[in-house]
Amino acid sequence: MNTAQGCYCRLHHTSLLAFSGEDAGKFLQGQSTCDILALQQGQSTLGAFCSAKGRVIAVFQALRLGDDFFLSVNSTLAERLRQHLSRYILRAKVSISDVSADYTLFGVIGDTPPEVPIAVAGMVMTFSVNAPALNLYAAPIAQTEELLAEFKQQSLRLVDEMLWSSEVLRHGLPDIEEGTTEAFIPQMLNLDLLNGIGFKKGCYTGQEIVARTHYLGQCKRRMFRLTATSIPKPYRAGSTIRHLNGSDDSLGTVVSASVPEQQRQELLAVINLSDINSLPVGLTLEALPYTVEAGKES
Repeated sequence: MNTAQGCYCRLHHTSLLAFSGEDAGKFLQGQSTCDILALQQGQSTLGAFCSAKGRVIAVFQALRLGDDFFLSVNSTLAERLRQHLSRYILRAKVSISDVSADYTLFGVIGDTPPEVPIAVAGMVMTFSVNAPALNLYAAPIAQTEELLAEFKQQSLRLVDEMLWSSEVLRHGLPDIEEGTTEAFIPQMLNLDLLNGIGFKKGCYTGQEIVARTHYLGQCKRRMFRLTATSIPKPYRAGSTIRHLNGSDDSLGTVVSASVPEQQRQELLAVINLSDINSLPVGLTLEALPYTVEAGKES
């Protein structure tokens, strides 16, 4: 399938959280890794929320609309994240709500995103501009059928959500879910290479650990894209990748995995930099649209 021609799918495993109130931006700035206050109207960015120990609780895409912010997150973490962040509100004038039921979410894949009136499209978040571009459309429920008609008129093809997940993986975009929450620090997920960390933005929860790793160059693991073949059993998010020397030594952890086809899987996995050039038989290093310096501890 030539995804450059354009296709779309419904996103059943993504939730939408809304942050509203006059302190919404300031609140998110103090909780997230990205410089969310630098967003202009209609702009989106990648970011993460961390624990006090600097471990990533969830990765998100954020969109600014006026003084409100909308974040797309993995559905397995939406309620946990809402409850977690609510504990930090204190006297801030901000409300956090899951508005997923008010919108229909679509993933659109293609080099040329469809031209749809904003009143119909609702919200558009840019996940990646690398070919094929990835965009999330969040249409208000009342506009869903109209948006689908626009997709059809512009010859977009309906595909399975698995294709969207595979393209997100191939673009090197981490998707944290229930089984991998608080397993990694942001640099392990390459968020610094994806403009998902603002090192000059000031303090936020977990910032001390993230900054120390950056300035002292102590990130000894990075996320890589791999192909697994002749696998005895499928990998899944959170699976341990082990050496094939009979030991229990781990060389990495799976962040996300495609649905296996004919004993072949695509993976994003956080791998020890000291092991990336000596992967076991059956694992092959694949290219990403950004540079990860394999074999260099930085």
